[in-house]
Amino acid sequence: MLQTGALKRLLLVREPDGSWTGDERELPEVQGALDCDIQNCPLTNTMPVLRDGLLAPGAESRAYVMAWIAVPELTVHRSDQWYEPMDERHVRYVGVGTNFVAALEYDEDGLVLNYPEMAVTASVKGLTP
Repeated sequence: MLQTGALKRLLLVREPDGSWTGDERELPEVQGALDCDIQNCPLTNTMPVLRDGLLAPGAESRAYVMAWIAVPELTVHRSDQWYEPMDERHVRYVGVGTNFVAALEYDEDGLVLNYPEMAVTASVKGLTP
């Protein structure tokens, strides 16, 4: 159990050959993953969307394998995911093998603007320091 004030870290590395290590231990269960997905972190849902142009007109649905990081445990698991473009601002996310489905809203830069039941990004455009 993580104690208050305790420091915990995970060194997660994707090697050039596509293999993954977590704290220098091999993680064959996430073989084939291109990205990590951190629990309750909508920023990681941006990576495949931007890389594969899923917000572009005519973009096609895609299956992904992710190195999913549980928080606060910092354990790594395989997560099979499906991203289905809906329009130029929305992608339907499906956790394959789970009952989790969410319509994610992205801003004009491809960052998650609204992840229902998890996060809403506050706009800071036009503000000056």
